Amino acid sequence: MSSASSEPKSLPRLEAAGLAWLGLALPLAFWPGLEQAYRLPQCLALALAAALLAGAWAWQPRGLRFSLLDAAALLFFAWRLASRLAQGWDAQAPAWLLEQALYLLLYIWAGQSLGSPGSGPRLRFWLLAGLGLGAGYGILQALGLDPLASSARSAGFGSRAFGSLGNPDFWAGELVLLLPLALAPYLSGEWPRVKGAALAALLLASLLLSGTRGAWLAGAASTLFLLWRMGSRLRLRRLGLLVGLGLALLLAFSLPGPQNPGGLRLAGRLASLAAPGEAAQGRAFMAGAAYQVACQHPWLGCGGGCFTGAFLAAQGPRLAADPTQPYRFTHDAHCDPLQLAAESGWPALALYLLCLGLALAGLWQRRGSTAVALSAGLLGLALHGLMHFPLSVVPSAAGFWLLLGWARCTCGGAGWALGPGGARALALAGLLLCLAAAFAFSRGMVADHAFHQGMNAMAQGQPGAALPGLQKAMGLEPGDPEHGLQLGLALNSLGRQAEAEAAFRASLARLPSSSAAWAGLGLCLAQQGRLPEALQCLRQALALDPRDLASWGNLGKALYLSGQVDEALRAYGQGLSLDPAWPEGLSALRQLKALPRAARLKRAE
Repeated sequence: MSSASSEPKSLPRLEAAGLAWLGLALPLAFWPGLEQAYRLPQCLALALAAALLAGAWAWQPRGLRFSLLDAAALLFFAWRLASRLAQGWDAQAPAWLLEQALYLLLYIWAGQSLGSPGSGPRLRFWLLAGLGLGAGYGILQALGLDPLASSARSAGFGSRAFGSLGNPDFWAGELVLLLPLALAPYLSGEWPRVKGAALAALLLASLLLSGTRGAWLAGAASTLFLLWRMGSRLRLRRLGLLVGLGLALLLAFSLPGPQNPGGLRLAGRLASLAAPGEAAQGRAFMAGAAYQVACQHPWLGCGGGCFTGAFLAAQGPRLAADPTQPYRFTHDAHCDPLQLAAESGWPALALYLLCLGLALAGLWQRRGSTAVALSAGLLGLALHGLMHFPLSVVPSAAGFWLLLGWARCTCGGAGWALGPGGARALALAGLLLCLAAAFAFSRGMVADHAFHQGMNAMAQGQPGAALPGLQKAMGLEPGDPEHGLQLGLALNSLGRQAEAEAAFRASLARLPSSSAAWAGLGLCLAQQGRLPEALQCLRQALALDPRDLASWGNLGKALYLSGQVDEALRAYGQGLSLDPAWPEGLSALRQLKALPRAARLKRAE
């Protein structure tokens, strides 16, 4: 969407504030470490930034002209909306729809505003400023100087950089998308040599220290594309300086010493690209499960925002057939195209590829550093999406639609026009939507804070202390299956089985493929003496997760209590086939085998 009227010579203060907030808030909202604990702040930050930009747009409306790329983008989001509504309305639908609407609003704003004097350079400045601050934090962490270490939560990534900011793969996806915005002006000589080299080196160091091999491959491919497109404008000395700094960093964080307190082995991780092993096997498994879901729902998918349940259900039988899989019950396919097809159907994937192809084709006609940077960034994120899921991560998804709109504005084009009056009405509607999204995500943050307070108490073995936080979270967001599951576990630990049963059933109503909820419900029913129902639930849990030793143990107990001693022996034997050193299984098996045959028959009667 390009402007159909003259642009203001200076940026409105409201728009300048929105650009600053957008650039700084998204890359820096990666702490604390638990994924949901920073996803909600990111959504809130996005809603507030979009509200500022929509307000500035409504204050100084500009007419719009729609192109083929705009039509494809609008149709893509319309299809996503239809896929969600086809699954019915539930408590999780509003937040998902508001998030998608924010991405669309960001695309529309970028497509009609970034052609004005100052908007593009100002956005680039704030995006790179936020990225630089986040990269600096990650490097401090790698050097053992993490200022937030005392409040950080482990996300399970060891000494990889940004572990206390969250998943380093998420951060690396953001870097792959935005790094070309720093490389192109530096390598073409548009930026001062020292300052440009410092920023580019900082971001490259950040990408290396993330330890994310998929992002390394995608970043290398997009950088080679950028160098090729720059042609004769490329400053070889500047490129050589960056290559030298990168090699020095690789060496420094591959050798033991005071410069490497985290014990990183970047060279070894780089060499492992030649034999990815479990990573490739796991991704093939996840891609196969996502493809299965996509084939089951070819037109509208399993529903926008409903991918997790269908994906978990598809993984269970596959894990039972091949217990050697290194990954189990992940919530994302680690392949954006297949995840998109599974969630919203093959037409949604075709529309996504059409949007990307139209943007890249338009940018191909232009040789400026901005056009080259935008095309390299979009290409890099698309390649990273073949190995991960950046379009499901708020900063990288928002960045993708922002850069796509920027590409639309850079390429120009004409089509159906919308006058300033219509543009103002659209901007006001967008502003109201942003305020609604901010309220919804703020409410979610309150629920999430209460939930994690409860989870901390549960981790300390205090279910009574956990109960108020879990109940508050359940009250604020009753449709979240994890809230119901954890509340059920806490209530069951306190001997309140009837209430626990209701919580487990509420969790299963939202996520029927949750093996943990089925297992919890089965245990709860067994403790109430409802053994036939308990056995049914425990068998369902094992059908979804055949490698869960706790469920095999609970099934063995329930079978024994119901008088089925031989079946109980087989259940414990199944668990021991997974882990021959399983203490509970070994103990139970000895006790059951010690029973005289007459006692077994009497119990069965």
